[in-house]
Amino acid sequence: MVEKFSWLKVLKCIAVMKICYLWLIIVWTEALSICNVLDLQLPSIGINSHFITFTHIAMESDKYICVRKTSAQDSIVIVDMNMPMQPLRCSPITADSTLMNPNSRILALKAQLAGTTQDHLQIFNIEAKAKIKSHQMLEMI
Repeated sequence: MVEKFSWLKVLKCIAVMKICYLWLIIVWTEALSICNVLDLQLPSIGINSHFITFTHIAMESDKYICVRKTSAQDSIVIVDMNMPMQPLRCSPITADSTLMNPNSRILALKAQLAGTTQDHLQIFNIEAKAKIKSHQMLEMI
């Protein structure tokens, strides 16, 4: 069965396309503003600008930013966005990925075990300065 041509359907389709286009503009603008905020604030608290990349920064929510600094002494800097000028510096820590719990001061780390194809996951309570859990995966994740 062939549908009849309808100008109403065409107008609805155009309206949906405009909404999608506006949504993309808003998302892109927000992403640029986040990048600008990161670019402006992180160097002012001692984080080198070459660590401001997707491979070094994790931002699970608008509350915490985790920065992996890979240099002679690997470390992690945790920036609480409520107190951005008072970052928490954890070193020496070697990790491939970091992630902060948005609701509490819990840090998750993932690192590849040296000489293997296995990953090691660790979860820390930052306030208690204690390891909560550690697990060795059988493969890389």
